[in-house]
Amino acid sequence: MRSEVIKEFAFNEGADLIGIASADRLDNAPLGHKLQDILPKARCVIVLAMRYLNGSIKAAKIGSTIYPYQASCHIWLNHQLTILSYKVARFLERRGFLATPIPAN
Repeated sequence: MRSEVIKEFAFNEGADLIGIASADRLDNAPLGHKLQDILPKARCVIVLAMRYLNGSIKAAKIGSTIYPYQASCHIWLNHQLTILSYKVARFLERRGFLATPIPAN
């Protein structure tokens, strides 16, 4: 499948940044973090990102409370990225590829 098709799907689902790299880029990763440790026949890795909300960053700079930053930039964003990674994996599997999402952290 062409990377443009995957990127278009992920952007339409809410991703702000998408990277696709060959599995061999992680050959020097520590044990348990290589693609082959997770999915032995993996050929590529897809990385998704969503931006922090400007209002949450500004609220954190004001300093009266960190809650908006924690809630939107960590708790909520990690939740959304986990859902997005599942949607992308499901998109790939519906097209005959084997995929597994890794939860955001």
